[in-house]
Amino acid sequence: MDYDPIGVAVLKMVNSKAAGVMFTLNPANGDRSKIMIEGNWGLGESVVSGSVTPDEWIVDKVVIEIVKRTISTKTFEFAFDESTGRVRMLDVPTNRQNLPCLTDEEILELARVGKKLERHYGIPQDIEWTIDRDLPFPENIFFVQTRPETIWSKTKSG
Repeated sequence: MDYDPIGVAVLKMVNSKAAGVMFTLNPANGDRSKIMIEGNWGLGESVVSGSVTPDEWIVDKVVIEIVKRTISTKTFEFAFDESTGRVRMLDVPTNRQNLPCLTDEEILELARVGKKLERHYGIPQDIEWTIDRDLPFPENIFFVQTRPETIWSKTKSG
């Protein structure tokens, strides 16, 4: 039997403190001078699927400064359960539900790298990211995926 060669990668699963998405433009209005970051505690599934109202930050792309923040009540998160080897939905402890899932330092670093990714690819990006709870900043920031933003990237704005 003939087989086609394939590439295989084995990666360590990030022990995600928080995760979410970043757009290197404001997807609400197409403003290319802004970056929008959304996040929740745990793995990114809750944000990507739209099952949670995430925290949201708007960052000025030129000066890399937070210009707006909206902190949501986050009642659940997805996390890896070592005892079962599966991802589970867990309740967020009450004392963390209204805290921002990211520090300002993490937000600004996400924005800086997002700006570099946009410059590299030459088009606004839709980026998935995660923050590892076990590693020090900035080594704790991982980019899971980046792809072209599809709603506004074909229009001129901002």
